[in-house]
Amino acid sequence: MVTKVSDICEIMEKLAPIKLAEEWDNVGLMLGSTDWPAEKVMLALDLTEEVADQAYSQKADMIITHHPFFFSPLKNLVYNEGKNALLYDLIRNKIAVYSAHTNLDSARGGVNDVLADVLGLRQIEVLKPVFCDKYYKLVVFVPHTHLDEVLSALSRAGVGRIGNYADCAYIMEGEGQFRPLPGSNPFLGQQGILERTKEKRIEILLKKSELKKAIEAVLEAHPYEEPAYDILETVNARAEFGLGRIGFLERPLSLGEFANNVKNALAIDHVIVADAGKPVCKVAVCGGSGTDFIAEAVKAGADTFVTGDVKYHVAQEGLNAGLNLIDAGHQTSEMPVLKKLQKELEDWAAGNNRTIIVSRAVESKVLQYL
Repeated sequence: MVTKVSDICEIMEKLAPIKLAEEWDNVGLMLGSTDWPAEKVMLALDLTEEVADQAYSQKADMIITHHPFFFSPLKNLVYNEGKNALLYDLIRNKIAVYSAHTNLDSARGGVNDVLADVLGLRQIEVLKPVFCDKYYKLVVFVPHTHLDEVLSALSRAGVGRIGNYADCAYIMEGEGQFRPLPGSNPFLGQQGILERTKEKRIEILLKKSELKKAIEAVLEAHPYEEPAYDILETVNARAEFGLGRIGFLERPLSLGEFANNVKNALAIDHVIVADAGKPVCKVAVCGGSGTDFIAEAVKAGADTFVTGDVKYHVAQEGLNAGLNLIDAGHQTSEMPVLKKLQKELEDWAAGNNRTIIVSRAVESKVLQYL
């Protein structure tokens, strides 16, 4: 089955929903047509001439970048002016470009989750919430004989997840009654006779976006001709998406020990450190440039913050608040997400019988630690 640009856009929307992007950001399909083939995809942090040259040589159909190629509207498309020449060449080679920036930062399994994971953090939570999902409760009544079947159908639909827990449901016993009318085809009872039967009440907490597939799963697995179910709006609003992450190390480390761990995890030789004199236990991270979240890190009880682009006066601000700072570099703190994204796309292709080859561009270091 031929993979198109539209297919890649669809899976990227699931991995990094556009609704999570900051208002000032520019994400989604930047260049090309949704009808173009996309059987070879290249991943990169930035769209540079070097990355484009690699795409040409590897005969890539699409480039997915983290940083958008342009934030502001183009004023002209003159071929020999700056980035425009690169755009012309990409269009000539029918190479589409897609960007997932702050939406990939905030998404589950995105830049910051991956960074927290490679640095060995546990009990990871969002540092700066940017999007809260509205939750609903689905209530359905099922005869004893089909309880497991309906629960399994809901599980296959992917609903019933709360944080790091799956298949969450509340089950209680009760009694239901109904009188089948002429024209009915009842699973239990007879037409015209009042029927009473033992039933199980299933309650499941789910997001608004999950309601449709949850109801479809219930209707498919439920034995009744007319299943009874309720949808109740709740006051739950869970901050499941956001910028930065915070979590705990398995054991406390000195700042020097943890700095070495950061270098090893990110495959870099040097980091910049501001030492507030605290051991490292509760760590906040933000891939790229996250110094705007120092106050959130301090408020959340972090003793150490790992990010990039730490300026002198910002470092002083962190030290005055009693926060260790590690500048691991903008690019290098974001790089680990490309490996995760590659695996996600390859798994998706294999699971959907798609032909797709994913490669990662060899990034040039814009700024290097010497």
